[in-house]
This record gives sequence, structure tokens and C-alpha cells, in this order.
Amino acid sequence: MIFLDFEKPIAELSEQLEKLNSGTEKGGQDGSIAIRELEEKISEKRKEIYATLTPWQRVQVSRHPDRPYTLSYINALTDGNFIEIFGDRTVKDDKAMVGGLGSIDGKTGKSQPNRIFKHFFIGARQNTRMP
Repeated sequence: MIFLDFEKPIAELSEQLEKLNSGTEKGGQDGSIAIRELEEKISEKRKEIYATLTPWQRVQVSRHPDRPYTLSYINALTDGNFIEIFGDRTVKDDKAMVGGLGSIDGKTGKSQPNRIFKHFFIGARQNTRMP
């Protein structure tokens, strides 16, 4: 895991937790109480650090390399049942825009109550511009 500079206390505690986990696996000792306490310390330290972030630190967190991308969220929501659609009518593809078809919990939006709720998938007049 990659830690940012202001997350050093969390990194140190995570290293201790990793050593403790590897020690219990090799030695066969039951360190579940110590592991639980260390996990609680990490959680408390994380809350403490993230409650007092500067604006630049918030930017760093938003740009973190381990942060999930849009497709990660979409695949988690659709259980991997997502078909991405590429390009437009002029055969250009904007990599930053993600669109496609998928189902969430097996529901595709084809039920009558959902169709009524979505206004039969017809856009409202208020949302269109008139020349």
C-alpha cells in the first residue's frame, strides 16, 4: 500500500500490524487481541489525521494512485455485468467519459414501475434547448 507523507503514523502502525500478522502465522501464537487493538489504533489515527487535512492534502488524497477508478465502481455495482460503449457518430472516443449498459442486482430497468418512474426513458422538454 502506498502512503502519503502525512500518513506516516498510519504507515508505521500498519508495518507493526503486518509484522504481528506474519509472526502469528509462523509462530502459531494467538495474537488476536493485540491485532484487534492495533487495528483500532490505526482506525483512530486515520480518523484523527483525516479530520485535520489541509486543502493540499485533500488534493493529494483525491489523486492517490491506489484510489479506485470509475470502472472499479461500475464493476462492483454491476457484478462485472457491464458492457462499455465506445466512440460517437464521428468515430471519436473520449477516454475520460465512461458509458455503457449493465444491470444492478439483476434489474435492467424493464419493469413497468421503473419505466413509469423514468418517464419511459423519454427526456423532459424542460431539459432540451430550443434554438
